[in-house]
Amino acid sequence: MAQTHYEQVAQVESYEVHLRKKSRRGKQIQDMRDADVHELWERIQKIGRNDPCWCNSREKYKRCHLNRSQEEPLRSYEYIKVMRKFFDKGYCLHPEAGPTACIGPIVRAHTVSKSGSLNRIARDGHVYSFSSAQNLSKGELIAPSLIGVRHASTFTGFCKRHDNITFEPIERYPFLSSPQQAFLLGYRTLCHELFIKKASVELVFPYQRRNLDRGKSVQEQIMIQYQIHYLDQGSTIGLRDLVHYKSAYDKALLAQDFSNIFYYVIRLSNTPDFLCSAPHMPDSDFEGNVLQNIADTSIVVDHLTFSLIATGSGGAIVFSWHGKSDAAEQLVKSLHSLPDQALPHAIVRFTFEYFENVFVSPKWWEELNDPARQRLLQRQWAGLPSTGHIPECLLDDGLQVVNWTVVSRETNLSLL
Repeated sequence: MAQTHYEQVAQVESYEVHLRKKSRRGKQIQDMRDADVHELWERIQKIGRNDPCWCNSREKYKRCHLNRSQEEPLRSYEYIKVMRKFFDKGYCLHPEAGPTACIGPIVRAHTVSKSGSLNRIARDGHVYSFSSAQNLSKGELIAPSLIGVRHASTFTGFCKRHDNITFEPIERYPFLSSPQQAFLLGYRTLCHELFIKKASVELVFPYQRRNLDRGKSVQEQIMIQYQIHYLDQGSTIGLRDLVHYKSAYDKALLAQDFSNIFYYVIRLSNTPDFLCSAPHMPDSDFEGNVLQNIADTSIVVDHLTFSLIATGSGGAIVFSWHGKSDAAEQLVKSLHSLPDQALPHAIVRFTFEYFENVFVSPKWWEELNDPARQRLLQRQWAGLPSTGHIPECLLDDGLQVVNWTVVSRETNLSLL
């Protein structure tokens, strides 16, 4: 149905309000960052050669950042080669993994199914991806790049035997919205995120601290190190929470007990234009309410897992979690209150605001007009240190870039 002039005006005004709030949030973050950067600058002015380096590397200044600006800059091919080495360092995450239980090599497990989902949106075997490594010295919107479906969404986190037997119910059988299938979608994405965060904390961030700001000015070094510190701090806390939740999921997997799995599924008549698989710690809902303080490091925050997949009859949007999660249930309730025609656009906002493990149809992305692409990219930018999420980030901003039809909603929750 065509929008009236008043509806179009209301949507534009809604988006302008959203931008103003986002701008205020960005200003607050910028002010905090400027204060931190100024403090670092003051420390550098007083630092001695044998003092601990200002970047918290635990090395002496003379062996770390003293001559960093004179070093040869890191080349992109060198960086990519090292990152591949780090993330190809495979091991099996199955709770029974071991020399006798694991059979076959470590495989590249897909968090989003290649045959059932990625091939459905690919062009010439490629999709757009937002997971490329970022140059932290530049404040640019994250541009997607084409990636082959063989490598899209993969991680080396399971041996061949455990990958086959664990995920057979979602790889070889139609998606039926069963507790077991909802659990396995969530378990796989949880394992993927744990694998990525563990590699990031143990390998990637230490390498970035030592190499990413080579040949840069002192001011650029400060900005790069500040952002690495921010990302490392968040990943370390996130890794702790993921280990906690994986332990509970492991027990359910071994017992084949899915009675404590909660799910909310939205079925679509058409294949989604983009696919996603990711865990989420909900901080606000679709009505702009704050759900929990995810910055509180003294608690393990509530979680859920999110999957946007292709199915035999179209697509499915799957929220699931294990055990009690008040924030997850409130998020789903706020989504459930929306009419069918609003759901797809809400999922667009949710996906691009929070997740990087997103794989996009080249045809769909390239046919979007430039303002629409820019607005989606701005949401992708929201999780970086220079921006941040605002509580109202999931409210309707008027952007409508998908033409999905909701067929049904399926859940084992009481949403009254």
